[in-house]
Amino acid sequence: MTTEQAAPAPDDERPHDEPADEMDKFELEPDTDEAVVPPVPEILEPDELPAAAAAKTMVAAPLPAMVAKQGLTRRLLNTPVRDLARGRFSGRLDVRQCLRDARLPDELRDIVLEVVHRSRLWPIEKADVGRELTAHFRDGLDGGQATDALASAFGPPRRVAELIRRAKRRSRSAAWHVWLRTAQVAGVVLALLVGIYLVATIRLLTGRPVIARDYLSEANATAAEVPPDNRAWDLYREALLAFGEMPGEITGGPTYPGSESWDAAARYIEQHGEAMELIRAGAARPGLGYLVGYGIDDADRLLWPDMPTADEIEAGTSNGMAGLSTVLLPYLDSMSRLSWLLAMDALRAAELGDGPLAAANIEAITGMARHTIEVPFILNNLVAFRQASLAVTTLGEILGDRPDVFTDQQLGRLAHRFSALFGGRLRPRLDGERMMIDDLVQRLYTDDGAGGGRLTAQGLSALAGLGPLAPIAGLLVANRRELNEEVGRWFTMIEAEYAKPLWDRDLNRIRREINDRMESPLYLSTYLFVPLMMVPLSRVGTRPELVIQERDAVCVAIALELYRRRHGSWPSSLDALVPELLPEIPPDRFDGRPLRYRLIDDKPVVYSVGADRDDDGAMLPRGGLARSAPRNATFVNDDGTARVDGDWILWPVVRPQWGEPSRREISRRAADGVEG
Repeated sequence: MTTEQAAPAPDDERPHDEPADEMDKFELEPDTDEAVVPPVPEILEPDELPAAAAAKTMVAAPLPAMVAKQGLTRRLLNTPVRDLARGRFSGRLDVRQCLRDARLPDELRDIVLEVVHRSRLWPIEKADVGRELTAHFRDGLDGGQATDALASAFGPPRRVAELIRRAKRRSRSAAWHVWLRTAQVAGVVLALLVGIYLVATIRLLTGRPVIARDYLSEANATAAEVPPDNRAWDLYREALLAFGEMPGEITGGPTYPGSESWDAAARYIEQHGEAMELIRAGAARPGLGYLVGYGIDDADRLLWPDMPTADEIEAGTSNGMAGLSTVLLPYLDSMSRLSWLLAMDALRAAELGDGPLAAANIEAITGMARHTIEVPFILNNLVAFRQASLAVTTLGEILGDRPDVFTDQQLGRLAHRFSALFGGRLRPRLDGERMMIDDLVQRLYTDDGAGGGRLTAQGLSALAGLGPLAPIAGLLVANRRELNEEVGRWFTMIEAEYAKPLWDRDLNRIRREINDRMESPLYLSTYLFVPLMMVPLSRVGTRPELVIQERDAVCVAIALELYRRRHGSWPSSLDALVPELLPEIPPDRFDGRPLRYRLIDDKPVVYSVGADRDDDGAMLPRGGLARSAPRNATFVNDDGTARVDGDWILWPVVRPQWGEPSRREISRRAADGVEG
């Protein structure tokens, strides 16, 4: 092409059949990068379609004439970023100007525009393709070829654009190809995740739980068997209504003789003698007969007017979390208060020298403990064990202060009563918690009839805190069979541990295992609520062992008192009580050896070595807890080590010493390690 041929014609000499809107059909994309594109003969394979043969002679067209014709603004907008960074306003992205300068016929110009548009390349690559095609057609026209011949030899624009696009992409850098493959893989992975997400969501939303078992009826089975005319709860309720609102001296726990509030508490109990008779009569009945439920019975509404109804409970648990986990147990607090009244009445009767009344009150407390554990939940276990402890320690207190108030027969009867407490089986009942978990599982999972099932929409609500990720998390959750197997594993381990005497246990082993599971996000996401449901079970196992120790110590105290009455002095060792007064010396629950016994200032002391399993010679726990809470000698840390040093003084019972620091202050001092 000569200079005269390449020079653009003035604006008024350009063909009037070149409409501006045709040129505007082609819009450039923003510049991304510059690629060096070889001539078409180098980038097209020999076996490509003959239709592209005309493109094999393309050469780059010179830019000076095109640049000269552009205005400054247009040139700036059509200059690649790389050129601008070098201070060059090349304007080489302007394919329109290149076409105007070449003055191609409309048919060829349209072919160039279509190929450039369909190539879907980067802007700088499109500009190169446009210039090369323009130069190719211009050379053909200058060589005397007809427009139709050039267009026919060029082939279909769509096919040529595809071939050019493929060649240009192959010539791009290796880094770009790595990025492309990475993006493609990421796209496939994203599509797969979206598919999994949709499947998981549909899977959760289409599952429906099947409530196959009425666990509430099973939990109430023992209570439901109590004949209506033998239900102790009717008498307890009548007594509670007779007491009305109890004063603070009663609601805060049992009050002991010598305390500031004792006189007021004793007068209150004396004023309600008929109500106390109702409690003792109720405790003598064979069963409690209180049916737990999701609401309050109309007959009990006067006791707890603020308790929600069953309908209100159901309305507040529409996410499927209803069931045994929402059962109301307000009567447990009332049962505790009534047992405190009995303990204080026993102490009051002892002050008055009324041994039969004191013994009747202590027996009534054991009857209430038997009633409390009628429903097998952990809370019932804990309250019942506390009541049993209250009964034996109350007798221990009276034996230490006023032993002569009881006859030998009364002491023997109480000893047999304590031995038969809970049918002689002082171990926590875990069946209620297992019912609660099984009931929750049937409300959150489908049931395939063979023990399996998947999480449902109700189960999804338990994962609501995860937001949009809940369906994916739902795929990680164990299925029904796996969850039940894991629950069974926990219960087997806990029951096996609690079947051992305390001295054979690894103290706090269960709690440590639970803590380990709680620190594992994978375990929590797989088994949901299982670790949380095991936490109460980890805290109940030592309670019955401590009650057994207190019971055994009081039985030893009874034997010591009977020995003193017969021989006029205390024995030098517990061996003197066997077999006349004791079948054998009870073991220390912490080390398995016989309970310790000492005469200190000619007074007997029965004690256990406590959690440190070290005989400190009947020394009370150190650290400001000594005279206030001798049971602190039984406390252990999470690693199973004793929290304090000292022995557990079992008898005579060590009462809280009035005038000492408050319990809150004692706890604070213990936490701070302060002496005194």
